[in-house]
Amino acid sequence: MPTMPRAVKQITVILSAIFLVSWNAPSYGFGSEAHRIVGHIADRYTCAGTREALERLTPGENLSVAGLWADRIRGDKSWLHAQPWHYMNVPDDTDIADREISADGDVLLAIERFRAELEDQELSAEKRANALRFLVHFVADIHQPLHVGRRGDLGGNTIDVRVGRDKTNLHAYWDSYALEQVVESSGAYAARLVRKGYPSETDGRAMEPVTWADESKEYRDEVYACPLDPDSGDAVPDAAYRARALEIIDLRLYQAGLRLAQTLNGIFCSAEAGSSPRPARLSH
Repeated sequence: MPTMPRAVKQITVILSAIFLVSWNAPSYGFGSEAHRIVGHIADRYTCAGTREALERLTPGENLSVAGLWADRIRGDKSWLHAQPWHYMNVPDDTDIADREISADGDVLLAIERFRAELEDQELSAEKRANALRFLVHFVADIHQPLHVGRRGDLGGNTIDVRVGRDKTNLHAYWDSYALEQVVESSGAYAARLVRKGYPSETDGRAMEPVTWADESKEYRDEVYACPLDPDSGDAVPDAAYRARALEIIDLRLYQAGLRLAQTLNGIFCSAEAGSSPRPARLSH
């Protein structure tokens, strides 16, 4: 039987190692489709002052693009310290306010920090632009239930999930897998969520990031209620679980987009802060 050339063997080993590392690496943020959808929704509700500020700080980037930057820099060694900012760990019996805060920070602290930096006119344009990109990203992340996770399973990253022949983990399922099965166009999907007509938010607490974290934590029971395969122990989402997961994801995407726009309007459009401008047309 012919043997595999040595060079080919080496390449195969290297590629296999890369695959295994990328497959098993923890997920840190809502998937790219989710971030695009949140950005498209937010773009619908921004006021004129916010749109002008975005054009100055990140010319050519709408919010559906700006929200992708924080994931794109994850492979940059100079930004390794930013990885803990995408999530937070909170035990089931602990309130968000009473959580143990890592010295490296977490998503709630990151939102507070970058909102303050974006408001600070004394900072350089580059620093404020990065603050904007981080803020856009983290407002979306905190709305994903498993970004307010349990330390023991790394926010669901160690829980194997099987859907047909596909294998993933619980965190990745909620980050991206469930959404990717139904989204063909992030713009069109965002437009559908806007048309769906979710209830207006009149409670001032809805604009407090700690409330967003509380809401995510409250979904844990449903997130972890995925049926298990008795033989392998893998989580195997049935039709009811998949449908409910999409309902929750859709709501959280819409809330994240609306709240992101209101947060930015509060910074750049004081006269219009708290208002909900009429949605503009979304691009597909």
